[in-house]
This record gives sequence, C-alpha cells and structure tokens, in this order.
Amino acid sequence: MWLYIQMAYTLCVLYLFSIQDIKTRIVPLKWVILSLFGSLVLRFLYSPNPFSEYIISSLSIGIFLWILSILSNRGMGGGDIQLVAWLGLTVGFFETTFVLIVSNLLVLCYRIVKKNLDYIAFVPYLCAGELVLVYLRIFSQ
Repeated sequence: MWLYIQMAYTLCVLYLFSIQDIKTRIVPLKWVILSLFGSLVLRFLYSPNPFSEYIISSLSIGIFLWILSILSNRGMGGGDIQLVAWLGLTVGFFETTFVLIVSNLLVLCYRIVKKNLDYIAFVPYLCAGELVLVYLRIFSQ
C-alpha cells in the first residue's frame, strides 16, 4: 500500500511542478522544500531500502547534474536539478536514472520534431518518465 501512496504522491507533485514550469519557467524552491519534507515523511513510514541509500541517491544525482549543468553552460536549470535530486530521495537511484533516461529520450524526440528551440520545460518530461515508471511497476507485478 505504501508503494502506491509513494507513487501517487510523486506523480501529484511532479504534475503540479509541470504546470508551474510550463507557465512560468520556474521551479519554486519553497515547493521543492515542501516536497522534500513530504518525501522524508514517506521514507520514514515506508522504506524498502536503507534510508541512507535514498540520501546518497539524492546527493549523487544532484551533484552530478549540477556539475553537468556547469560544464554545459547551464543547459539544465537549477530548479530542474533540485527536483531531480528530490526524485532521487523519493524513489531511489535506479528509478531516478530510469526516469532521467526516459525523459531525455522524450525531449530528444520533441527536439527532432520542433527544431530550433531555446527553452524546453523539462519538468513535464520528468513527469512523463515517472508515469512510465509507475506503469511498469504496476503492470509488472
């Protein structure tokens, strides 16, 4: 049951962030912090793996994307990086890596269809990647 609550929580948060990202191009830090507290509560109630694994996942993914962003002249926004780090805490390392791969493939498809884009709201693609992960989790059981 907790797994389904965690999946629903993650999708709801990403959906709200997606709407905000599309409308304003901003991922508010206050929202990320509130989501972080919600994820911490969920992790204390339901954690199939050691809690430290989720912390390490969040930090390693966040730091990696931050360094990648610096090397690519800020190709990814700070709010997107914070949100992916939050996702690492919420679902774990391998799941977050899967969501990143799916979301980047979707962005690539979108860029192929729509050429010369200066800005892409990345959070909706993260939400779509999480949706694919949830679908696979539910129907693989």
